[in-house]
Amino acid sequence: AALSYLTMGIDILGTKEWGSNYELCIRLYSSYLEAQYCNANFQKMSSILNEISTHARCLSDKLCSCATLVKALSAQGKTVEAIEVSFKVLHELGETIHISATDSSSVLSELEETKQMLHGNDDAFFLKLTEMKDETKISAM
Repeated sequence: AALSYLTMGIDILGTKEWGSNYELCIRLYSSYLEAQYCNANFQKMSSILNEISTHARCLSDKLCSCATLVKALSAQGKTVEAIEVSFKVLHELGETIHISATDSSSVLSELEETKQMLHGNDDAFFLKLTEMKDETKISAM
């Protein structure tokens, strides 16, 4: 049912409304993309992603669609592509990762190093940490 309503909304707005109804369009197309993902309509997602990429004014407006793309690639067993998209987005957010998507030993090494850094800390330690305020860093998380 949601997919039908989103389709109707996009049909009513048309592609010319991005200029005058930008916020509505970005939300509507992002929701439509998510609905297509939930229905495993992966081929349809490509044209929606192109529409969002063409009209999005900034990276933060693309983040939701990028996350949906990563989930869709993973669901199709395209793990390496999903990781590559994730790394690209992280790089655009200023977080460069120097690990090859296919180099599992590097990933395991980084994971072990992180595990050792966190070892011995209880919930109270983490609750005392200051809340992250940087919107770009929060998006990268």
